[in-house]
Amino acid sequence: MKHVIETLRSIWNSRQVRDQLLATIALTVLFRFLAHIPLFGVDVAQLRQLFASNQFLGVLNIFSGGTLANFSLMAVGISPYITASILVQVSGLFFPKIKEMQRESDATRAQLSMITRYLTVPIAVLQSLSLLFLLRSQNLLTATAPVEFMVMILSLVAGAMVVMWIGELITKHGVGNGISWIIFVGIISQIPVSFSQTWSLRSAVGSAALLGMALGLAALVVSVVFMQEAVRRIPIQQARRQRGTSSYGSSMSHIPIKVTQFGVMPIIFALPVLTLPSTLGTLLLNVPQTPGWLVAMARNWQVWFNPASPVYNTLYFILVFAFTFFSIFVYFQPKDFAEDLKKSGTFVPGVRPGKPTAQLLMNVLLRVSFIGGLYLGVVAVLPLVAQNATGINTLSIGGTGLLIVVSVVLETMRQVQAQLVHDQYDQYL
Repeated sequence: MKHVIETLRSIWNSRQVRDQLLATIALTVLFRFLAHIPLFGVDVAQLRQLFASNQFLGVLNIFSGGTLANFSLMAVGISPYITASILVQVSGLFFPKIKEMQRESDATRAQLSMITRYLTVPIAVLQSLSLLFLLRSQNLLTATAPVEFMVMILSLVAGAMVVMWIGELITKHGVGNGISWIIFVGIISQIPVSFSQTWSLRSAVGSAALLGMALGLAALVVSVVFMQEAVRRIPIQQARRQRGTSSYGSSMSHIPIKVTQFGVMPIIFALPVLTLPSTLGTLLLNVPQTPGWLVAMARNWQVWFNPASPVYNTLYFILVFAFTFFSIFVYFQPKDFAEDLKKSGTFVPGVRPGKPTAQLLMNVLLRVSFIGGLYLGVVAVLPLVAQNATGINTLSIGGTGLLIVVSVVLETMRQVQAQLVHDQYDQYL
């Protein structure tokens, strides 16, 4: 307790950390205020029932902080910006110019950020249209005039751009990554509602089931913290340089490769692919004059891709495991990393620079990603299996939400501690 009090006092005495935390809190309050501004033209009561019955929509609602189910100004949320960021990142694999821009100066990275912002606008329009068409197929739209439809689209796109702006302000003036922080705030804002709904079921499911779920949730949190901190260290050494009678370099360090190197990105990649058939099936069943064979296919999709289905859980695990390896080629390129080490005069002891070093990094990544992929697959599927086994569907935060919450908390703590250490060094300068 004394250590916690001393840490809080150090945070408050550090002007930069204090200003960053206050800026983060102020921007978070602004985001949550805007998230409760409702839009017109939708039957909110039936909309909440739709999100409760669709697992993919439920996950999106959790990440948006409940704004989708309430159909607020921020209903589309940060999703378009995340999608645009992923597209720009993946495009570096296919377009050499973008790849060079990703590796060059801050000015070129600023240009990529601007491209990401521009790309966010059409993606926000498409996602707004998809959301409104989905609501229209479920007879949830009360606004039918074309002008009202256009106003709703413009409002949703404007809300998405405001969320993007708030996220970038948090990144620049606050603590941690603003986009991750917004998702984190959206998730934790749903936890009290989820816990209260679960507690109301104690007479129906029994106290033993609730206690088991609580212990399982605590064990899952501990495992997430352990795996987030698990690191495979590859030793590296800087070559000794001789200048006159003096020598420089020859310092030892290491390359940290985390077991969950790519965080929740494999799960984020897998969810849209897995839930797309069920969403398409719902749309096809609500389209008039659909051919009989399409109706039969849509019904099969809804059965197979239901979260309670063994097919759904099996494919979920396989996709998360596969996308873990796919993320290696998107976010970490061993060949380029090995070349950067070679140019800086750094090498892995006992391994030649260049191609052998790249091969070593790839082998380590594949082995570590195998363990990380298995873990992420289990974390993604385990809450669904527990919900199907106990019948308690109110704890919808799931393993993905826990991964994001724990990751953001740990990263924020590391950044605050690093700034406090920096301030302590500044006192002696």
